[in-house]
Amino acid sequence: MWDHIVVETNRYANSFSLNNPDGRTWTDTTVEEMKAFVGLLICMGIIRLPRLELYWSSQFSLIKTPGISTIMPHRRFEQIWRFLHLTDNNLEIAYGQPGYDKLFKVRKLLDLLCPRFESEFELHQSCTIDEAMIPFKGRLKFKQYMKDKPTKWGIKVLVLADSKTGYVKRLQVYTGKGLDSCTTDVGLCTRVVLDLLSGFENTGLQLYTDNFYTSPLLYHRLYKRGINACGTVRSNRIGFPKGLIIKTSETNHGTYQYLSNGPLVTCSWVDKRTLYFLSTIHIGEPLGNPTVRRKQADGSQVDVACPPCLPDYQKHMRGVDSATIQTHKIVDDLRGLHLVIVHYSSFTVSHKPIFNTSLNASDVKYWVVDSICDCEKSII
Repeated sequence: MWDHIVVETNRYANSFSLNNPDGRTWTDTTVEEMKAFVGLLICMGIIRLPRLELYWSSQFSLIKTPGISTIMPHRRFEQIWRFLHLTDNNLEIAYGQPGYDKLFKVRKLLDLLCPRFESEFELHQSCTIDEAMIPFKGRLKFKQYMKDKPTKWGIKVLVLADSKTGYVKRLQVYTGKGLDSCTTDVGLCTRVVLDLLSGFENTGLQLYTDNFYTSPLLYHRLYKRGINACGTVRSNRIGFPKGLIIKTSETNHGTYQYLSNGPLVTCSWVDKRTLYFLSTIHIGEPLGNPTVRRKQADGSQVDVACPPCLPDYQKHMRGVDSATIQTHKIVDDLRGLHLVIVHYSSFTVSHKPIFNTSLNASDVKYWVVDSICDCEKSII
């Protein structure tokens, strides 16, 4: 992987130098130097300063970061940043031609990284599929706006994550409705889930999804493949039993109903608003009397009855959010598609289970930075 980045960066920089002979002379980078460059990027995500040049500044003593300046000079860092390249531009297929790829600039490296990261970790029994946003406000054809996410603007990635650790097992970058897929006879949401779970058939996996993905059609297909699932669902989905639709104003809080149809259980529950669930995990009669705490108008808290699927859903649906929280924000001006690579790497190096160490997630990142920058001091 490092050799590939070095070759393509040198190729692009030398090509630019030939076409612009009056520019600054380019000295070919090496694998060691490229590792140091990437390590500094991760470090800058941990130590946040408002401007890039401040990392090398000697004017303000309180914000000095001498470790960065000893690894690489400012001008060299900016030069590598300017010419960083992951693919050969001469091989790019023009827009509108057969085989055109919106992710061409990072496709080669994604194809190298994704299988490697997938092989490094085995999912626990429970996992989740959800969207995550890579912050970006520059120019990009498939940049997305999601009003309900903490990060409103950016590159949307569809993620399969472990519910217990938040480790990102697989991801797809959303480039529009023409998303590449091996499953073409269903809608986008169902297609994404089936693609991300390909190869996990009959493994006893339990999937949790939100109402963007959940549908009776999807859950029946997953059950036939040996994968059970649970999630919130919209009441207007095709196949949803209309008899379970409840008007909140006419029903007491804590009321829930359920209906079984073979392996699929459909449930409606009245909270502040009515929530609907589908599950092939919680089959048969509800067991126990689970409750959730709810605050009243006078400030007191009371226990409200809830369906058995709710506590499990709340517990296991945090995988993608956990993965997103554990990644540090990367330098804002990094080019959009390169952010996909840096953030995917950040998703994984934030998780200590793959390193088999007792260090916390932040310390793992510090150790990674020290290692790839070849620093003398190690925290392990």
